[in-house]
Amino acid sequence: FSHKPIQGSKRKIESTYGDRLHTLFLKNNVSAVFSAHDHLYCTFKTDNLDYIISGGAGSPLYKDLCNGREISDYHFVLVDVRKDRIEIKAMNEDGKVLDAFNMYK
Repeated sequence: FSHKPIQGSKRKIESTYGDRLHTLFLKNNVSAVFSAHDHLYCTFKTDNLDYIISGGAGSPLYKDLCNGREISDYHFVLVDVRKDRIEIKAMNEDGKVLDAFNMYK
């Protein structure tokens, strides 16, 4: 988890350390990296590592800042860690599923 995105954001907020952290995550078999800061929902995958930006909880929303799949809607993210998979759901304030995917290791 990080506040500022390491990958996925067009703002390149953590570009100074992003490449080194990404290499460290790969070396240590990290499944997903979650961040916020950008007021939107974004999923981005590089080298089979999922990056999720979830910053849509109150402030005015951003658009066109994601290098991957972007949803500009107020939301929260549910993460369910199971024995064989990790289930991720982004849901809006009315409980509608905006995005859902599973990760397997």
